[in-house]
Amino acid sequence: MKQKTKYVFLNLTIRNGEYEYSSQSVHEISTRKSTQVFGEKYTKEFYGGKAFKYSPDDKWWLFNGGEVAVKLNTCEAISKEDYEVLSKYQYR
Repeated sequence: MKQKTKYVFLNLTIRNGEYEYSSQSVHEISTRKSTQVFGEKYTKEFYGGKAFKYSPDDKWWLFNGGEVAVKLNTCEAISKEDYEVLSKYQYR
């Protein structure tokens, strides 16, 4: 039987004022979806809704009048086994 889902690991950088931190998450998505498109959409909507501006030169999405910026660093497919381990340590 063909697998109907695939597993994705995302790593984002968030700048909020003078602070910078990262966010890692794992997701289960349909095999019909592109991993990269999913990661870009997730990043674009990361900070509570749609971003108001995108900077194509450095690939940052801007939110809250430019006070918060989010960038997708890593978007890669992972195995089901890796997903199961990593998802145990992720907030839901």
